[in-house]
Amino acid sequence: MKNKYLLLILIGFSLILTSCGKYLNSGSLTGTPSPMADVGTTFSAYVSGIDGVNYIEASVVTSKSGVATINGTAVVTNSKFKSVLANHPDLTISGDNVTATGLQFKGTVNGIESIEGLEPGVLVNYNSNVGDTYKITGKSTVRTVTSKSTTDDYFYNWMDIKVEKVEEPFNSLGIKQINYWANHKYGLVAIEFVFDDGSSAKFPITTSTTN
Repeated sequence: MKNKYLLLILIGFSLILTSCGKYLNSGSLTGTPSPMADVGTTFSAYVSGIDGVNYIEASVVTSKSGVATINGTAVVTNSKFKSVLANHPDLTISGDNVTATGLQFKGTVNGIESIEGLEPGVLVNYNSNVGDTYKITGKSTVRTVTSKSTTDDYFYNWMDIKVEKVEEPFNSLGIKQINYWANHKYGLVAIEFVFDDGSSAKFPITTSTTN
């Protein structure tokens, strides 16, 4: 069951496909639009430890004032997984390719804000401090900055970088928490799902452009 739920939340950029409603530009994140929100930018998540899911990639297909729309594709060879995913209204399956469309986020040089796909609200603000919180729109829960590097102590893409970690309580789909790691230059560099049974799965993310 864990693999089933993990697939449902991994297809696409953030790869969470919940039925949360769209909200447009809360205004809580300001700054010059990020090049990461430009059309043609690609995001790749590397998958290991899940049989039958080989690769996930997403790209920006439209962009306006820093608000990017993303389509994503995962290569899924496990027939049972594909049978489950075939029942999801937001997914299209062609052969081994499972595609999701319509994820939206706002990217500026100051951070990343989810609009459609992940729970809406600021994911990360690069100018934040430990203890700062970001309200999730329409809910009482918040995302919290729990750590922020002062030295290059996080290994990413064959180098060490500074990151801040943001934690989000989730408590749905067999997942109790989502953790994000982000860097002011490389954007979202990893996402981790902590499951109800105490296990977790962490996925590095690489991007074709930088701030």
